[in-house]
Amino acid sequence: MTEGKKKLRISREDALAALFALAAPEETETVPPEESCGRVLAEDLISTEAVPPFSKSPLDGFALRGEDTSEAGTENPVVLRITEEIAAGQTPQKPVLKGQTAKILTGAPIPEGANAVVRFEETDFTEETVTITNPINPNTNIVPAGDDLQPGQRFARRGEVVTPPVAGMMAAAGMETVRVFRKPRVTVISTGRELTGPGEPLACGMIRNSSYALLKGYMEQAGAEVGTLGIVGDDPDVIAEAMQRALASSDMVVTTGGVSVGDYDYVLAASEKIGARRLFWKVRFRPGGTMLAAEKDGKVILGFSGNPASASLGLHIIGLPFLRALCGQEKRSPVRVKARLLTPIEKDSPYGRLVRGRMELEDGEVRFRCMDHQGNGALTSLLGCDMIADIPPHTPPLPEGAVIDAYIL
Repeated sequence: MTEGKKKLRISREDALAALFALAAPEETETVPPEESCGRVLAEDLISTEAVPPFSKSPLDGFALRGEDTSEAGTENPVVLRITEEIAAGQTPQKPVLKGQTAKILTGAPIPEGANAVVRFEETDFTEETVTITNPINPNTNIVPAGDDLQPGQRFARRGEVVTPPVAGMMAAAGMETVRVFRKPRVTVISTGRELTGPGEPLACGMIRNSSYALLKGYMEQAGAEVGTLGIVGDDPDVIAEAMQRALASSDMVVTTGGVSVGDYDYVLAASEKIGARRLFWKVRFRPGGTMLAAEKDGKVILGFSGNPASASLGLHIIGLPFLRALCGQEKRSPVRVKARLLTPIEKDSPYGRLVRGRMELEDGEVRFRCMDHQGNGALTSLLGCDMIADIPPHTPPLPEGAVIDAYIL
């Protein structure tokens, strides 16, 4: 590659900056907590209630006044009179006075006057009395009101993805709905006369369109709604018309194939036909860095390689961080860590290299095991792949044990 051609490639930092400048999600909707997991919060979550709303018992036992047992011992047992039984969901009917106790079950409210709970198995009891031979300190075995959440306490922030615990906290705090960002709509256009769909005859020279299912899955995991216009031929006019239709009904358009410099690579020309502004064409990493980003009326077209493994790498490094920004997420890029190679990288990396691998943890250290097949079209290299090694330009072959930078997917 000549120096002039090298300069055509943009850095990944500049590529992401160009895309993030166009990611400003505004549309929101409200959903109930039980339907909010995986959605991105459009507001801070602040509790208006105490959780739990009352002091409660975490176990089955007897609610009492700790000071009544301060002198308890084997030679000086304390006998308390049972005044009532309180089950979860019931309201205590009587205060606990000196020399009294209330049988209490897990989750039930602490009655007035009581300041401790003793386990059943730590007592001798009858239907009417409880005998205690060890002192019980005040505040023993009591979950105070607001122990989990206080009124006015923030427990999640705008831009965070709702997890099951956050959804559970919303329900616990009495929230009926939550405001989240609308899922961005992505339309995929698969280009290439050699492509055929599942179930269709596989003539000589034809291949199955695996990229759509692959990229759709990754983008849905990131929070998007993904559809397709199907397969279009290698014709700039046909591709341009498909782009126009996709842009009319989507927030983002993704294409596969046709982004290099071959005789039938027409995605760049098609984007120019519809008046899209080129943001960049080719990013400084391999494989997967041959991609197009263009903008039309504030919407982005991302064109990826027709090789599914290469396309997935470009998607992970550039496409998914932008898509997460479109979803409203504050944390967009994958986590970057140091990892030790468990298998050598036998090729040099003159232009930088992304290597698919699997993460292993040993003795508190992150280890990276290279996948066996690293070919641009090798889908098997993605089976079990949960890390991508980021090898900088001009790196010679690396031995087992070398420390590298890697992304956790």
